[in-house]
Amino acid sequence: MLIKFSVLWVEDDDRWFTASRRILKKYLDDLGFFLDVTRISDPENTSWDQHFEATSQYDLMLVDWRIEQTNKVDKPVGGDVIKRIREEVPYSDILFYSGSDGLEEEVYEKNLQGVYTTKRNQTIDEAKELINHLLHKSLHPKIMRGMIVSSLSQIDDMCFKIIEHKYNDAKCNRKAFAEGFRSSISSQAASQFKAKTKAIKKGDDDFIASLHNTMILDSHKRAIKLIELLEGDLETAKHEKLKSLPDTIIKRNWLAHWKRSEETDTKITLIHSGKSDYIFDQNEATRMRKKINEAGEILNQYLLEVS
Repeated sequence: MLIKFSVLWVEDDDRWFTASRRILKKYLDDLGFFLDVTRISDPENTSWDQHFEATSQYDLMLVDWRIEQTNKVDKPVGGDVIKRIREEVPYSDILFYSGSDGLEEEVYEKNLQGVYTTKRNQTIDEAKELINHLLHKSLHPKIMRGMIVSSLSQIDDMCFKIIEHKYNDAKCNRKAFAEGFRSSISSQAASQFKAKTKAIKKGDDDFIASLHNTMILDSHKRAIKLIELLEGDLETAKHEKLKSLPDTIIKRNWLAHWKRSEETDTKITLIHSGKSDYIFDQNEATRMRKKINEAGEILNQYLLEVS
């Protein structure tokens, strides 16, 4: 449900890792991505190999070339792990860093191809550049449009799970609960029926052309009801944030169903009869990613707490 950027991070220094992750998280938050980090703090740990069973899930790997441990001398790990990484993900992006000199020479001597190297104090800046490079194609409006539609479909599923949970709660007045939804659906159906009846009477060409505008899309209504149901269950600040979900779903529906009048590398222009054009560009995509991640985190946390 979250639009993630996944990182596998090999680092044993807790303080440096925590500070660096915070900076990288803020950077990706501003781009509308959720930073999902899997950390390895000790490559000699028995769980070391488990982290490489599904390395295709990672967008980037950050690896400290040397892992320092209190009970052993400075141990080089870069050469030890690179072969295993390459076996699993031959073309993944990997950034090795080190606080000592000689890293580039070691990489060259070990004939390690397709990896990046940097000084420890420059790791985050280098990681940001790599992230920008990796996201370049993903940020194309055409690809991002599909990502947003897919992510909100997962949020739709979460909304339904929460509605089911509220209905099955022992304190729920099930009859009143169901009638509340029946009332909303009845009102929506009456309005849609009128529009559909009008569409049916159109000439054949106009009727066929209007079919994509007369689908029943109730995810918007579902989100509105969900916000009503969660009032009192969520902290006020979280509930206020969740109130933007219906608007985000409306924009998703536009992306999924409105006709495209123009599509370039920087924006998609959507048109709908009787409405203003909707411009989906980098700024709008970033705004929507932030809203989706915001809602996804709130709903996911709620489901975890009540499950």
